[in-house]
Amino acid sequence: MAKIDNIVANYKFTQGLSAETSGGLLVCLPKQAASDFIKEMHDNGLESNFVGTVVKGSNNSVVVENASIEEIA
Repeated sequence: MAKIDNIVANYKFTQGLSAETSGGLLVCLPKQAASDFIKEMHDNGLESNFVGTVVKGSNNSVVVENASIEEIA
């Protein structure tokens, strides 16, 4: 996470204000910015992947059968 702090603007890890989790980091940004963000992360030796799109819904949970899981080491 400290490595990301120097790359991602306003991440604030070293200030104790970042949103990291024990399992990784979920970043939400405009869809049109995703490819550039992923490329910038990869260019700096960091793993990054597109995992989905936020859509308007009914506030109900949906269980997706046979969902794929991508493990990042």
